[in-house]
Amino acid sequence: KTRVQFGVAIGTYQALQHRAAEMLIEVEQARSAAMYAAIMRDEGDPLERAKGLSAVKAVIGKAGRLVGQGAVQLHGGIGVSEEHAVSHWFRRLAAIGVLLGDTEWHIKSLASCGGFTGPQPHFATEGQAASPTTNS
Repeated sequence: KTRVQFGVAIGTYQALQHRAAEMLIEVEQARSAAMYAAIMRDEGDPLERAKGLSAVKAVIGKAGRLVGQGAVQLHGGIGVSEEHAVSHWFRRLAAIGVLLGDTEWHIKSLASCGGFTGPQPHFATEGQAASPTTNS
């Protein structure tokens, strides 16, 4: 809203507004994932907890990278200078991204555990093997 390019505030450009909206969506997804992580903390099954937390770390890592890089690009050169808060937050997001395993590691970990939903489809009833081709 304050940076001016060609006599116009850059926040008025529609392409940048779309980019900011995409970044907001990523932030909200990361916030929801963090709430899910808080729920999964009390999960009794260690495998389910590991799968849930790996999925959360992958979502948050992806969001952090996209939002951090997008913020630096939207702010231009000042986005990487020590004087602006964007560079501080971008470095912080980069550090969080590799803390306790990066996004790629958690995606591989999730896949090695059988994926997020596991081998049993979520719509299976107790004591019944679920099959999407079965007509009951």
